[in-house]
Amino acid sequence: MAEYFGYDALLKIGAVTIGQVRDIEGPGLKMDTVEVTTRDTSKWRKRIAGLKDGGTVTFEVVYDPDLATHANSSGGVPYLLLQGTSSAFSLVLPDSTPTTIAFTAFVTSFKPKAAMEGALMADLELQITGAVTIT
Repeated sequence: MAEYFGYDALLKIGAVTIGQVRDIEGPGLKMDTVEVTTRDTSKWRKRIAGLKDGGTVTFEVVYDPDLATHANSSGGVPYLLLQGTSSAFSLVLPDSTPTTIAFTAFVTSFKPKAAMEGALMADLELQITGAVTIT
């Protein structure tokens, strides 16, 4: 059994790696179920697969407004939020393959933080829309 160092994971917009990313969480895949119990099911509830949801991806960056992926200009994460358009993203995991989780998402949150005794940071959230593929 192998272990992998999470440090080497990459988060990308299209083919471009988002710079200065720290922690990444998600996507939070889930599937609803639909109850289809009838009087013919021997008093056991019966379910079928329902809708799937890619959930969200949250991440933190050491924020640099001059960095292309952080800028409020074409292709930057704040720009994508203000435009309200979805974009192709991927999370590339540091396994030997490597495994790629690809999805389309809206940037739904961009929250800069300027601590008095800390780095300029930002918290971001992506809301996945549509299918998620894992290759």
